[in-house]
Amino acid sequence: HHTLDGLACLVGDLRAGIPPATALDAALPLLTAKAGVTSMADLACQADSSVRGQVLARLAAAWQVAEAAGAPLGDVLERLDAEVRSAERARALAAAQSASSQVTAVLLGALPLAGVALGYGMGADPLVVLLETPVGAACAITAVVLQLAGLGWTRRLAAIDPARIDLAGAG
Repeated sequence: HHTLDGLACLVGDLRAGIPPATALDAALPLLTAKAGVTSMADLACQADSSVRGQVLARLAAAWQVAEAAGAPLGDVLERLDAEVRSAERARALAAAQSASSQVTAVLLGALPLAGVALGYGMGADPLVVLLETPVGAACAITAVVLQLAGLGWTRRLAAIDPARIDLAGAG
């Protein structure tokens, strides 16, 4: 994620004693993909709801607070960097959990077909049993209800969209 690299570059340069304007010039290529960005005001204009936009908005706000309050910019941006990296770890964890739930849903959907195939493989006719006997019909109806409940549950578990984690609220 180039924006995080740009923020880390900016923090490192400020910690090394490089003037803020020079440090920003060095970090701009990593912070933004657009040409013509030469100042923090230009960078702040790129703030939107994307992850990069959220980081840029927080960076611009931190820059303004540090300038207005006279706070050491390196300290302020170091805290911002730590918060943003923590949010990125949370986003990655959410993506991993979501992927796991999606695989579970696929497996859950395939199990009934595998059971019927196994029945045929053993020489039985499971569909005749399930569809033409009262006990089989009760089992089939119960299985469908449980299958739908399981699929609904796994869909709800997989509903976390990692891209929608709001960095502005992280901290």
